[in-house]
Amino acid sequence: MADAQVLRTAEASPLRAVSLPRPRRRLGLQSSEFNWAIAFVIPYVGVFLAFVAYPVAYGLWLGSDPALYAELMSEPIYQRTVVNTTLYLVIGVNLKMFGALLLSGFFMRGGAGG
Repeated sequence: MADAQVLRTAEASPLRAVSLPRPRRRLGLQSSEFNWAIAFVIPYVGVFLAFVAYPVAYGLWLGSDPALYAELMSEPIYQRTVVNTTLYLVIGVNLKMFGALLLSGFFMRGGAGG
């Protein structure tokens, strides 16, 4: 009999779920934090697009013309630049690496006195 009374009471006044308004969250941030995040990201995106993305895209666009490669190979300054770059890579980088290894061995021994 007690069960029937509880059942009638529950039917008479059904419980309603109460939902509280939650603050809107984007990426785990509250709205004011999200606005500040966007404000700090916009300059970075602008600089990235201006100094990284645009030059790369422009270089790829320029490199798509085969006639430019023939013109480049005929320039005497380009040939000199290739020779200088090769010499730098073969001689300069290896000498610097050898010098760095000598210095690291010197400092690992504890100086000139040993």
